[in-house]
Amino acid sequence: MKVFLCGGGAGEQTVEANKRLNEVIDHTKPCLYIPLAMETEMYDSCYEWITGELAKVQIPYIEMIRSGAELAKKNFSDYSVVFIGGGNTYKLLKELKESGAFVKLRTYLEQGGVAFGGSAGAIIFGEDLEACNLDDPNEVGLTDTAGMDVLQGVSLLCHFTSREKEEDERSKEYLLEISEHRCVLALPEEVTLFVNDGAVEVIGERPYYSFEDGRMYRHNGLNTIIFDFDYTLGDTTNGIVLSAQYALAQMGEEERTYEEIKKTIGLSLSETYKALTGNMEEARADRFFDLFKEKADEVMVDSATLYPGVKELLVNLRAQGYRIGIVTTKFAYRVRNIMKKFDAEDLLDVIIGVGDVTKVKPDPEGLLLAVKQLGVKIEEVLYVGDSYVDAEAAEAAGMKFAGVLTGTTTREEFLKYPCACVEDTVTTLFERLFGEK
Repeated sequence: MKVFLCGGGAGEQTVEANKRLNEVIDHTKPCLYIPLAMETEMYDSCYEWITGELAKVQIPYIEMIRSGAELAKKNFSDYSVVFIGGGNTYKLLKELKESGAFVKLRTYLEQGGVAFGGSAGAIIFGEDLEACNLDDPNEVGLTDTAGMDVLQGVSLLCHFTSREKEEDERSKEYLLEISEHRCVLALPEEVTLFVNDGAVEVIGERPYYSFEDGRMYRHNGLNTIIFDFDYTLGDTTNGIVLSAQYALAQMGEEERTYEEIKKTIGLSLSETYKALTGNMEEARADRFFDLFKEKADEVMVDSATLYPGVKELLVNLRAQGYRIGIVTTKFAYRVRNIMKKFDAEDLLDVIIGVGDVTKVKPDPEGLLLAVKQLGVKIEEVLYVGDSYVDAEAAEAAGMKFAGVLTGTTTREEFLKYPCACVEDTVTTLFERLFGEK
Protein backbone atom coordinates (compact mmCIF):
# COMPACT_ATOMS: atom_id res chain seq x y z
CA MET A 1 0.00 0.00 0.00
CA LYS A 2 1.36 3.37 -1.07
CA VAL A 3 -0.84 6.36 -0.22
CA PHE A 4 0.08 10.06 -0.40
CA LEU A 5 -1.98 12.21 2.00
CA CYS A 6 -1.57 15.83 0.90
CA GLY A 7 -2.62 18.73 3.14
CA GLY A 8 -4.35 20.45 0.23
CA GLY A 9 -1.54 22.35 -1.46
CA ALA A 10 -0.71 22.74 -5.14
CA GLY A 11 2.01 24.12 -7.37
CA GLU A 12 5.17 24.99 -5.43
CA GLN A 13 3.62 23.52 -2.28
CA THR A 14 3.59 20.00 -3.72
CA VAL A 15 6.76 19.91 -5.82
CA GLU A 16 8.58 17.53 -3.47
CA ALA A 17 5.51 15.30 -2.99
CA ASN A 18 5.10 15.00 -6.76
CA LYS A 19 8.80 14.14 -7.11
CA ARG A 20 8.34 11.36 -4.55
CA LEU A 21 5.23 10.15 -6.38
CA ASN A 22 7.22 10.03 -9.59
CA GLU A 23 9.76 7.74 -7.90
CA VAL A 24 7.26 5.03 -6.96
CA ILE A 25 4.86 4.74 -9.91
CA ASP A 26 4.91 2.68 -13.09
CA HIS A 27 5.69 5.22 -15.81
CA THR A 28 4.09 3.11 -18.54
CA LYS A 29 0.58 3.45 -17.10
CA PRO A 30 -1.73 6.50 -17.02
CA CYS A 31 -3.10 8.29 -13.98
CA LEU A 32 -6.75 7.86 -13.01
CA TYR A 33 -8.11 11.18 -11.74
CA ILE A 34 -11.19 11.33 -9.49
CA PRO A 35 -12.76 14.83 -9.15
CA LEU A 36 -15.95 13.62 -7.47
CA ALA A 37 -15.56 15.93 -4.47
CA MET A 38 -16.21 18.89 -6.77
CA GLU A 39 -19.45 19.94 -8.44
CA THR A 40 -20.06 18.32 -11.84
CA GLU A 41 -19.87 21.60 -13.77
CA MET A 42 -16.32 22.12 -12.52
CA TYR A 43 -14.89 18.84 -13.82
CA ASP A 44 -13.45 20.33 -17.00
CA SER A 45 -11.54 22.99 -15.06
CA CYS A 46 -10.45 20.27 -12.62
CA TYR A 47 -8.91 18.38 -15.53
CA GLU A 48 -7.00 21.48 -16.59
CA TRP A 49 -5.73 21.83 -13.01
CA ILE A 50 -4.56 18.23 -12.64
CA THR A 51 -2.83 18.38 -16.02
CA GLY A 52 -0.72 21.29 -14.79
CA GLU A 53 -0.26 19.86 -11.30
CA LEU A 54 1.21 16.59 -12.58
CA ALA A 55 3.09 18.09 -15.52
CA LYS A 56 6.45 16.87 -14.20
CA VAL A 57 5.21 13.41 -13.20
CA GLN A 58 6.17 10.93 -15.89
CA ILE A 59 2.86 9.40 -16.99
CA PRO A 60 1.60 8.88 -20.56
CA TYR A 61 -1.71 10.66 -19.91
CA ILE A 62 -4.42 11.39 -17.33
CA GLU A 63 -7.84 9.78 -17.52
CA MET A 64 -10.68 11.48 -15.62
CA ILE A 65 -13.93 9.83 -14.56
CA ARG A 66 -17.16 11.82 -14.08
CA SER A 67 -19.23 9.60 -11.77
CA GLY A 68 -18.96 6.95 -9.12
CA ALA A 69 -20.67 4.47 -11.44
CA GLU A 70 -18.06 5.08 -14.13
CA LEU A 71 -15.29 4.72 -11.55
CA ALA A 72 -16.64 1.39 -10.28
CA LYS A 73 -16.23 -0.10 -13.74
CA LYS A 74 -12.52 0.72 -13.89
CA ASN A 75 -9.77 -1.81 -13.32
CA PHE A 76 -7.55 0.17 -10.97
CA SER A 77 -4.52 -2.01 -11.71
CA ASP A 78 -4.47 -0.50 -15.22
CA TYR A 79 -3.26 2.79 -13.72
CA SER A 80 0.01 3.99 -12.23
CA VAL A 81 -1.77 6.03 -9.57
CA VAL A 82 -5.30 6.89 -8.52
CA PHE A 83 -5.40 10.63 -7.81
CA ILE A 84 -8.33 11.86 -5.71
CA GLY A 85 -8.83 15.62 -5.64
CA GLY A 86 -10.35 18.01 -3.12
CA GLY A 87 -13.78 19.54 -2.65
CA ASN A 88 -16.62 18.38 -0.40
CA THR A 89 -15.45 15.35 1.56
CA TYR A 90 -18.95 14.03 2.29
CA LYS A 91 -20.00 14.18 -1.37
CA LEU A 92 -16.82 12.34 -2.36
CA LEU A 93 -17.12 9.55 0.20
CA LYS A 94 -20.82 9.03 -0.51
CA GLU A 95 -20.21 8.54 -4.25
CA LEU A 96 -17.34 6.18 -3.60
CA LYS A 97 -19.33 4.04 -1.17
CA GLU A 98 -22.64 3.97 -3.05
CA SER A 99 -20.92 2.99 -6.31
CA GLY A 100 -18.83 0.23 -4.73
CA ALA A 101 -15.62 2.00 -5.77
CA PHE A 102 -14.59 2.45 -2.12
CA VAL A 103 -14.20 -1.31 -1.62
CA LYS A 104 -12.44 -1.68 -4.99
CA LEU A 105 -10.01 1.09 -4.05
CA ARG A 106 -9.20 -0.55 -0.73
CA THR A 107 -8.52 -3.88 -2.47
CA TYR A 108 -6.32 -2.15 -5.07
CA LEU A 109 -4.23 -0.56 -2.31
CA GLU A 110 -3.95 -3.80 -0.34
CA GLN A 111 -2.54 -5.38 -3.49
CA GLY A 112 0.23 -2.78 -3.74
CA GLY A 113 -1.53 0.04 -5.60
CA VAL A 114 -0.65 3.74 -5.39
CA ALA A 115 -3.08 6.53 -4.47
CA PHE A 116 -2.64 10.27 -4.02
CA GLY A 117 -5.27 12.18 -2.06
CA GLY A 118 -5.38 15.95 -1.75
CA SER A 119 -7.55 17.74 0.82
CA ALA A 120 -10.90 15.86 0.74
CA GLY A 121 -9.11 13.15 -1.22
CA ALA A 122 -6.72 12.74 1.71
CA ILE A 123 -9.32 12.99 4.49
CA ILE A 124 -11.25 9.93 3.23
CA PHE A 125 -8.16 7.83 3.99
CA GLY A 126 -8.45 8.69 7.68
CA GLU A 127 -10.46 6.78 10.25
CA ASP A 128 -13.55 9.02 10.02
CA LEU A 129 -14.70 12.34 8.51
CA GLU A 130 -15.61 13.84 11.90
CA ALA A 131 -12.49 16.03 11.93
CA CYS A 132 -13.68 18.02 8.88
CA ASN A 133 -17.16 18.84 10.20
CA LEU A 134 -16.38 22.57 10.50
CA ASP A 135 -14.89 22.71 7.00
CA ASP A 136 -17.43 20.70 4.98
CA PRO A 137 -21.23 20.73 5.20
CA ASN A 138 -22.76 17.24 5.02
CA GLU A 139 -25.39 18.31 2.51
CA VAL A 140 -25.60 14.83 0.94
CA GLY A 141 -26.83 13.22 4.17
CA LEU A 142 -23.96 10.74 4.48
CA THR A 143 -24.43 8.58 7.58
CA ASP A 144 -21.54 6.12 7.21
CA THR A 145 -18.61 8.51 7.65
CA ALA A 146 -15.94 5.87 8.27
CA GLY A 147 -12.89 6.33 6.06
CA MET A 148 -10.22 3.96 4.72
CA ASP A 149 -8.25 4.18 8.01
CA VAL A 150 -4.80 3.74 6.43
CA LEU A 151 -3.17 5.30 9.53
CA GLN A 152 -4.93 2.84 11.85
CA GLY A 153 -7.12 4.89 14.15
CA VAL A 154 -6.15 8.38 13.00
CA SER A 155 -8.44 10.89 11.29
CA LEU A 156 -7.26 13.78 9.13
CA LEU A 157 -7.86 17.50 8.62
CA CYS A 158 -6.23 19.49 5.82
CA HIS A 159 -5.35 23.18 5.25
CA PHE A 160 -4.57 23.63 8.96
CA THR A 161 -2.44 26.78 9.63
CA SER A 162 -2.77 27.64 5.92
CA ARG A 163 -5.95 29.68 6.41
CA GLU A 164 -6.99 32.81 8.28
CA LYS A 165 -5.95 32.77 11.93
CA GLU A 166 -9.53 32.95 13.18
CA GLU A 167 -10.51 29.91 11.12
CA ASP A 168 -7.55 27.94 12.43
CA GLU A 169 -8.44 28.88 16.00
CA ARG A 170 -11.98 27.55 15.52
CA SER A 171 -10.59 24.32 14.08
CA LYS A 172 -8.12 24.03 16.94
CA GLU A 173 -10.85 24.36 19.58
CA TYR A 174 -13.01 21.80 17.78
CA LEU A 175 -10.17 19.31 17.31
CA LEU A 176 -9.17 19.60 20.97
CA GLU A 177 -12.77 18.78 21.87
CA ILE A 178 -13.13 15.72 19.65
CA SER A 179 -9.61 14.51 20.49
CA GLU A 180 -11.02 13.25 23.79
CA HIS A 181 -12.40 10.33 21.76
CA ARG A 182 -10.59 10.53 18.40
CA CYS A 183 -6.94 11.01 17.34
CA VAL A 184 -6.52 13.57 14.54
CA LEU A 185 -3.61 14.72 12.38
CA ALA A 186 -3.99 18.29 11.07
CA LEU A 187 -1.86 19.01 7.99
CA PRO A 188 -0.88 22.34 6.42
CA GLU A 189 -1.04 22.65 2.64
CA GLU A 190 2.73 22.22 2.26
CA VAL A 191 2.92 18.84 4.01
CA THR A 192 2.23 15.42 2.51
CA LEU A 193 2.35 12.16 4.45
CA PHE A 194 3.50 9.20 2.37
CA VAL A 195 2.19 5.95 3.84
CA ASN A 196 4.51 3.34 2.36
CA ASP A 197 3.60 -0.21 3.38
CA GLY A 198 3.09 0.81 7.01
CA ALA A 199 5.93 3.32 7.29
CA VAL A 200 5.07 7.03 7.22
CA GLU A 201 7.36 9.52 5.49
CA VAL A 202 6.80 13.25 6.03
CA ILE A 203 7.31 15.39 2.91
CA GLY A 204 7.54 19.12 3.56
CA GLU A 205 9.17 21.32 6.19
CA ARG A 206 6.20 23.07 7.82
CA PRO A 207 4.97 21.61 11.08
CA TYR A 208 1.88 19.47 11.27
CA TYR A 209 -0.14 18.84 14.43
CA SER A 210 -1.67 15.90 16.23
CA PHE A 211 -4.64 16.12 18.59
CA GLU A 212 -5.10 13.42 21.20
CA ASP A 213 -6.60 13.20 24.70
CA GLY A 214 -7.53 16.88 24.72
CA ARG A 215 -4.02 18.08 23.82
CA MET A 216 -2.30 19.42 20.71
CA TYR A 217 1.22 18.31 19.71
CA ARG A 218 3.49 19.94 17.15
CA HIS A 219 5.68 17.91 14.76
CA ASN A 220 8.26 19.01 12.20
CA GLY A 221 11.43 16.96 12.70
CA LEU A 222 13.57 20.04 13.37
CA ASN A 223 15.11 21.07 16.67
CA THR A 224 17.74 23.56 15.49
CA ILE A 225 17.72 26.70 13.33
CA ILE A 226 21.01 28.15 12.10
CA PHE A 227 21.06 31.57 10.46
CA ASP A 228 23.47 33.51 8.31
CA PHE A 229 23.78 37.06 9.64
CA ASP A 230 24.28 39.75 6.97
CA TYR A 231 21.09 40.37 4.98
CA THR A 232 19.39 37.50 6.81
CA LEU A 233 19.02 38.68 10.40
CA GLY A 234 20.48 42.14 10.07
CA ASP A 235 22.23 44.76 7.99
CA THR A 236 25.81 45.91 8.42
CA THR A 237 26.14 47.37 4.92
CA ASN A 238 27.31 50.80 6.06
CA GLY A 239 30.05 49.34 8.25
CA ILE A 240 31.17 46.94 5.51
CA VAL A 241 31.33 49.68 2.88
CA LEU A 242 33.27 52.03 5.17
CA SER A 243 35.72 49.26 6.07
CA ALA A 244 36.24 48.14 2.48
CA GLN A 245 36.71 51.71 1.21
CA TYR A 246 39.21 52.35 3.99
CA ALA A 247 41.21 49.21 3.18
CA LEU A 248 41.22 49.94 -0.57
CA ALA A 249 42.37 53.52 0.03
CA GLN A 250 45.17 52.45 2.36
CA MET A 251 46.38 50.01 -0.30
CA GLY A 252 46.26 52.58 -3.11
CA GLU A 253 43.52 50.68 -4.96
CA GLU A 254 40.89 52.34 -7.11
CA GLU A 255 37.91 53.60 -5.12
CA ARG A 256 34.76 51.47 -5.31
CA THR A 257 31.17 52.65 -4.92
CA TYR A 258 28.68 51.74 -2.22
CA GLU A 259 26.73 49.53 -4.63
CA GLU A 260 29.83 47.77 -5.95
CA ILE A 261 30.92 46.83 -2.45
CA LYS A 262 27.38 45.90 -1.40
CA LYS A 263 27.25 43.22 -4.11
CA THR A 264 30.18 41.40 -2.47
CA ILE A 265 28.54 41.00 0.93
CA GLY A 266 28.44 37.33 1.84
CA LEU A 267 31.77 36.55 0.22
CA SER A 268 34.91 36.02 2.28
CA LEU A 269 37.13 39.10 2.61
CA SER A 270 39.70 37.46 0.35
CA GLU A 271 37.07 36.89 -2.34
CA THR A 272 35.72 40.41 -1.78
CA TYR A 273 39.13 41.93 -2.48
CA LYS A 274 39.56 39.86 -5.63
CA ALA A 275 36.07 40.72 -6.86
CA LEU A 276 36.58 44.46 -6.29
CA THR A 277 40.09 44.73 -7.76
CA GLY A 278 40.57 41.78 -10.07
CA ASN A 279 43.88 41.16 -8.28
CA MET A 280 44.37 37.47 -7.39
CA GLU A 281 47.51 37.94 -5.25
CA GLU A 282 47.00 36.24 -1.89
CA ALA A 283 49.41 38.61 -0.13
CA ARG A 284 47.34 41.62 -1.26
CA ALA A 285 44.13 39.88 -0.21
CA ASP A 286 45.65 39.21 3.22
CA ARG A 287 46.59 42.89 3.56
CA PHE A 288 43.03 43.88 2.63
CA PHE A 289 41.77 41.49 5.29
CA ASP A 290 43.88 43.10 8.00
CA LEU A 291 42.96 46.68 7.05
CA PHE A 292 39.28 45.84 6.72
CA LYS A 293 39.29 44.27 10.19
CA GLU A 294 41.07 47.29 11.64
CA LYS A 295 38.35 49.67 10.44
CA ALA A 296 35.50 47.26 11.11
CA ASP A 297 36.46 47.03 14.76
CA GLU A 298 35.76 50.78 14.95
CA VAL A 299 32.51 51.10 12.98
CA MET A 300 30.74 47.77 12.49
CA VAL A 301 28.80 47.33 15.71
CA ASP A 302 27.63 50.92 15.93
CA SER A 303 26.32 50.89 12.34
CA ALA A 304 24.62 47.47 12.54
CA THR A 305 20.84 47.00 12.60
CA LEU A 306 18.57 44.00 13.05
CA TYR A 307 15.65 43.59 10.68
CA PRO A 308 12.15 44.29 12.09
CA GLY A 309 10.73 41.36 14.01
CA VAL A 310 14.01 39.42 14.19
CA LYS A 311 14.48 39.61 17.95
CA GLU A 312 10.84 38.65 18.52
CA LEU A 313 11.28 35.71 16.15
CA LEU A 314 14.34 34.48 18.05
CA VAL A 315 12.49 34.81 21.36
CA ASN A 316 9.59 32.81 19.93
CA LEU A 317 11.83 30.06 18.57
CA ARG A 318 13.69 29.85 21.87
CA ALA A 319 10.40 29.60 23.78
CA GLN A 320 9.43 26.65 21.59
CA GLY A 321 12.64 24.84 22.47
CA TYR A 322 14.67 25.32 19.30
CA ARG A 323 18.45 25.54 19.44
CA ILE A 324 19.61 28.68 17.61
CA GLY A 325 22.92 29.43 15.95
CA ILE A 326 24.65 31.73 13.49
CA VAL A 327 27.23 30.73 10.88
CA THR A 328 28.71 33.79 9.19
CA THR A 329 31.69 35.11 7.27
CA LYS A 330 32.02 37.76 9.98
CA PHE A 331 34.13 37.26 13.09
CA ALA A 332 32.10 35.56 15.80
CA TYR A 333 33.03 38.18 18.41
CA ARG A 334 31.70 40.93 16.18
CA VAL A 335 28.34 39.24 15.64
CA ARG A 336 28.18 38.53 19.36
CA ASN A 337 28.71 42.23 20.10
CA ILE A 338 26.03 43.21 17.58
CA MET A 339 23.53 40.82 19.16
CA LYS A 340 24.54 42.08 22.62
CA LYS A 341 23.77 45.61 21.46
CA PHE A 342 20.19 44.50 20.84
CA ASP A 343 19.95 42.40 24.03
CA ALA A 344 19.74 39.26 21.91
CA GLU A 345 23.06 37.55 22.66
CA ASP A 346 21.52 35.15 25.18
CA LEU A 347 19.08 33.88 22.54
CA LEU A 348 21.94 32.15 20.68
CA ASP A 349 23.50 28.78 21.47
CA VAL A 350 26.45 29.06 19.08
CA ILE A 351 28.11 31.55 16.72
CA ILE A 352 30.63 30.30 14.17
CA GLY A 353 32.61 32.99 12.38
CA VAL A 354 35.48 33.35 9.97
CA GLY A 355 38.07 32.93 12.71
CA ASP A 356 36.69 29.54 13.73
CA VAL A 357 37.20 27.72 10.42
CA THR A 358 39.92 27.08 7.86
CA LYS A 359 37.48 27.30 4.95
CA VAL A 360 34.56 29.72 4.69
CA LYS A 361 31.24 29.29 2.91
CA PRO A 362 30.37 27.77 0.49
CA ASP A 363 32.53 25.16 2.20
CA PRO A 364 30.31 23.43 4.80
CA GLU A 365 32.97 23.47 7.55
CA GLY A 366 31.24 26.20 9.56
CA LEU A 367 27.84 24.48 9.45
CA LEU A 368 29.33 21.13 10.40
CA LEU A 369 31.22 22.72 13.28
CA ALA A 370 28.01 24.32 14.56
CA VAL A 371 26.21 20.97 14.39
CA LYS A 372 29.04 19.33 16.33
CA GLN A 373 29.07 22.00 19.03
CA LEU A 374 25.29 21.87 19.39
CA GLY A 375 25.28 18.08 19.61
CA VAL A 376 22.46 17.67 17.06
CA LYS A 377 22.00 15.69 13.85
CA ILE A 378 22.24 17.21 10.37
CA GLU A 379 18.69 16.16 9.52
CA GLU A 380 17.39 18.06 12.57
CA VAL A 381 18.79 21.40 11.38
CA LEU A 382 17.49 24.12 9.05
CA TYR A 383 19.94 26.72 7.71
CA VAL A 384 18.51 30.08 6.67
CA GLY A 385 20.42 32.49 4.44
CA ASP A 386 20.15 35.25 1.87
CA SER A 387 22.79 34.14 -0.64
CA TYR A 388 23.44 31.37 -3.13
CA VAL A 389 26.67 30.89 -1.13
CA ASP A 390 24.54 29.89 1.87
CA ALA A 391 22.50 27.51 -0.31
CA GLU A 392 25.68 25.89 -1.63
CA ALA A 393 27.06 25.47 1.89
CA ALA A 394 23.84 23.84 3.13
CA GLU A 395 23.74 21.51 0.14
CA ALA A 396 27.37 20.51 0.71
CA ALA A 397 26.59 19.80 4.38
CA GLY A 398 23.48 17.77 3.54
CA MET A 399 21.40 20.26 5.51
CA LYS A 400 17.90 21.60 4.87
CA PHE A 401 17.95 25.19 3.57
CA ALA A 402 15.51 28.09 3.27
CA GLY A 403 16.26 31.32 1.45
CA VAL A 404 15.30 34.95 2.08
CA LEU A 405 15.27 37.74 -0.50
CA THR A 406 16.72 40.51 1.68
CA GLY A 407 20.13 40.04 0.03
CA THR A 408 21.18 40.11 -3.62
CA THR A 409 20.29 36.52 -4.61
CA THR A 410 17.02 36.23 -6.53
CA ARG A 411 14.24 33.69 -6.10
CA GLU A 412 15.15 32.17 -9.47
CA GLU A 413 18.77 31.70 -8.39
CA PHE A 414 17.71 30.08 -5.11
CA LEU A 415 15.48 27.59 -6.91
CA LYS A 416 18.55 26.09 -8.57
CA TYR A 417 19.31 24.60 -5.14
CA PRO A 418 17.34 22.33 -2.79
CA CYS A 419 15.20 24.81 -0.82
CA ALA A 420 12.47 24.19 1.72
CA CYS A 421 11.08 27.53 0.57
CA VAL A 422 12.06 31.08 -0.39
CA GLU A 423 10.39 34.12 1.16
CA ASP A 424 10.82 37.90 1.18
CA THR A 425 12.12 38.19 4.76
CA VAL A 426 13.14 35.95 7.61
CA THR A 427 9.93 36.77 9.49
CA THR A 428 7.63 35.97 6.55
CA LEU A 429 9.70 32.83 5.99
CA PHE A 430 8.80 31.50 9.42
CA GLU A 431 5.17 32.53 9.02
CA ARG A 432 5.01 30.22 6.03
CA LEU A 433 7.48 27.53 6.98
CA PHE A 434 6.55 27.02 10.61
CA GLY A 435 3.05 28.42 10.59
CA GLU A 436 3.94 31.15 13.07
CA LYS A 437 1.37 33.96 12.85
